Amino acid sequence: MPNKAVTRQTNPYLVNATKLTINISLHLASMCKILIVDDFVDDCLFLQTVLEIEDYTVALVGNGWAAIDMIQELRPNVVLLDILLPDMIGYSIVERIRQNPNTCEIRIVLTTASSILNESEAMASGADAFIRKPLDPDYVLEIVKKLCDEKKDRQKTT
Repeated sequence: MPNKAVTRQTNPYLVNATKLTINISLHLASMCKILIVDDFVDDCLFLQTVLEIEDYTVALVGNGWAAIDMIQELRPNVVLLDILLPDMIGYSIVERIRQNPNTCEIRIVLTTASSILNESEAMASGADAFIRKPLDPDYVLEIVKKLCDEKKDRQKTT
């Protein structure tokens, strides 16, 4: 009997993100969908690993326009959004999310490595949380869990 090679199939939906294609991993059994928006691949993959270990559904994009499209398509519970993207600033994405009645309830966590940008600006833009890089995995999980739990609690009362 010939030995057949077993190949693992990946999700065929790929997003081109600033000359970088990242496979979108979607685990349908997850309770909370997370969209990570960051042009730095290492941050994306780090966050994806941390969140998927905890059974979150994770999608990745690397620029603002891809994020806007994916938010409309995926309707994530939480968006982890880098403030400084190559094609637009994260604050303008927050504004678009908040102005759209179909997405205004999405929870947004702004992230940055910049020492110039601060938490008060991030919160004033409409974000629900702010995390400075380098990212602490335990703190990211704490924030994501809190925001996902708040979203579930709001859905139960409506």
